[in-house]
Amino acid sequence: ITPRGHAMEVRLYAEDPDNNFFPSPGKIITRQVPSGPGIRLDDGVYEGWTVPNDYDPLLSKLIAWGNSREETIARLRRALEEYTVTGIKTNGGLFRRILDEPDFLRGEIHTEWLDELLRRPLSTAPPADVSQPGSSASDAAAIAAAIWQANQWDRHSCLSSSSVDQPSRWKQEGRRAQLDRLP
Repeated sequence: ITPRGHAMEVRLYAEDPDNNFFPSPGKIITRQVPSGPGIRLDDGVYEGWTVPNDYDPLLSKLIAWGNSREETIARLRRALEEYTVTGIKTNGGLFRRILDEPDFLRGEIHTEWLDELLRRPLSTAPPADVSQPGSSASDAAAIAAAIWQANQWDRHSCLSSSSVDQPSRWKQEGRRAQLDRLP
């Protein structure tokens, strides 16, 4: 067997990397999957499917292949941009961040590298096309943020009697499951 080319796989989970990788159960509202040369997607989820909180939240395995490491990374980066899921959080953003890291691109990583990356703060500067007030991208970002915040308030207010002491996501999902069983 003569090796040729490079391949990389990422496992997309319904989990929140910004919240200690806690599971993100919930209903998949929309989903767009990548395709193209050198891209393979193994999954079994679909729009409308509910990711339960009591089992492994693996959504998909996304594999990219290319003639060189650089081509493989470029294909995987494009595929991760195309792969979108709404209704739950995924670790896709973390993989996009990793693929943009200079150390990773140079292949200069080690066993503690990911822990070090996760301790580094994210840049707070907005992308160039969103930073111009009044632009359609800026308006869309502001509208999306307002809708997200309103949804957060609605979700929390129906599950807790106190706006100060919000229950954990696990407790919220447990209560929701109990209510779903009522006649």
